[in-house]
Amino acid sequence: MRIVDNFRLQCPFEDLQRDAGLVCEAIGARLSQVKLRANFQVQVLSSVFFRNKGAYVVGKIINGFAELPFALPILHDKQGRLFIDACLFGEDELQMLFSFARAYFMVDMEIPAAYVQFLRSLMPRKPRGELYSALGLAKQGKTLFYRDFLYHLKHSSDRFRIAPGIKGMVMLVFDLPSFPYVFKVIKDHYPPQKDTTREQVQGKYLLVKQHDRVGRMADTLEYSEVAFARERFEDELIAEIRAFAASQLEISDRDGDGHEEVIIKHLYIERRMIPLNIYLQEAFEAGEQGQVERAVLEYGNAIKDLVAANIFPGDMLWKNFGVTRNGKVVFYDYRESGRARGVHEAPCRPAGSGVLAGPQGPHPRRPRARRVSLRARQALRAATARAARRGGRMSIQWREFWEIASYVVTALGLPVAVLFFAWEQRKERDNEEEEGYQLLSDAYNDFLKVVLAHPDLHLRTQEPLPDPTSEQRERMLVIFDMLISLFERAFLVAYKVDMTETERRRWNSWDDYMREWCRREDFHNALPLLLSGEDREFQEYIRRVAAEERGPIIVTS
Repeated sequence: MRIVDNFRLQCPFEDLQRDAGLVCEAIGARLSQVKLRANFQVQVLSSVFFRNKGAYVVGKIINGFAELPFALPILHDKQGRLFIDACLFGEDELQMLFSFARAYFMVDMEIPAAYVQFLRSLMPRKPRGELYSALGLAKQGKTLFYRDFLYHLKHSSDRFRIAPGIKGMVMLVFDLPSFPYVFKVIKDHYPPQKDTTREQVQGKYLLVKQHDRVGRMADTLEYSEVAFARERFEDELIAEIRAFAASQLEISDRDGDGHEEVIIKHLYIERRMIPLNIYLQEAFEAGEQGQVERAVLEYGNAIKDLVAANIFPGDMLWKNFGVTRNGKVVFYDYRESGRARGVHEAPCRPAGSGVLAGPQGPHPRRPRARRVSLRARQALRAATARAARRGGRMSIQWREFWEIASYVVTALGLPVAVLFFAWEQRKERDNEEEEGYQLLSDAYNDFLKVVLAHPDLHLRTQEPLPDPTSEQRERMLVIFDMLISLFERAFLVAYKVDMTETERRRWNSWDDYMREWCRREDFHNALPLLLSGEDREFQEYIRRVAAEERGPIIVTS
């Protein structure tokens, strides 16, 4: 009681003596098999940690050489009186309290470094930069993170690569395998179905940064003009950035030290997680049905927590959620997120009765996923007993009704989730096909730029160039060879014998391109040489097109 009294909280406690007794019982249960040593003591930080409407007492119990971290959440009841809600023990539970997916604390600290040093003794695996950020000192956190990053680069040799998983349509993601973070760059161009701008995407990330993340949204670090050593980048990654985010890339030697650097104009850095789609796929292949069910329930709870915090995820594909090392599902793709009340105009439940203020902020009282079935069964048994006492008339209160409904949703949720997973996989395949078609279209536009760069060859006129020189013939042959390679790539990617209406519409564009070029005498005559070594089915297709447009191809010796 003396520890809590020393904080001199203005609101009175409902029953501090009762709460102190429950805390002592919880501590006693943890230390029941431990012999108390001469140095047994309890140390707590001198300021409470405020987040939303909750306050936390953070400290540790020392006994001999052993230390037990703990935290005591203090909340308000309906009458505004205080009570100690729970006891959190051990590094893992404090890691979740100080998670990168939660809002920052407000703490009155005379010497922040001393607080961080004490917290590091409770959570030695937690980076100092994340602790400074968790205490509300974001700039210090970013500075320390960058120092740690430079130290890691100095003592590692692996190279930056394209991050594994399904590629995003708006963000380009890369990582360093030995470093537990990912780097995200906003692309310059987006497919037609993604109607957004760079400014809108940055606004979404800023919204999440300033909002209560309720343990379900990853924190991001935003940097500008970040320089990396060129030799630490894979060539495929450089080509990817040049293709999709060229405006954000500069390769030069700014500092004049004789070493080429890759400079990214703007990027976000997030904690690396296992994408939920990969996590589910690996669990499914391993036959871990229980792991799949837990992940799906966590996915549903994540959406429920986000909506309760007035955040609508927008695009709720599995790939936009990640799984932490503790098995928690966290949302990390904010390009289509927004305030839930701006998306759905259904009346919102007002704060007041039945609202908790805890580490996740004000939210309606709702059972956790593992408690739903138990509480629902209790409600059913109670309702059945009242019905029997009243001669078969069963009266169920609204609260019990919603708990029963929640149980039904949980019971039916897994089959629905499996169907949703199949639908999502189909949608992702469609998106990938659309993106592949867009890449091919961009490649053809780039080819036309090459054509326009050689106007003396008359490649966009109906009639071929009369009497070309040997140098012009050589250039023309090189350009035709580029075109054949592009046509073959399009054929292998987009052509099928049995196509849907959408696939047929996409392929017809390429068929028109081929027919247009096959009508040219110079291109038609060069086909025997150009098709040497190309895919057999592609050869048959373009030979048929050439025959229909200008007659059969004649092979001359």
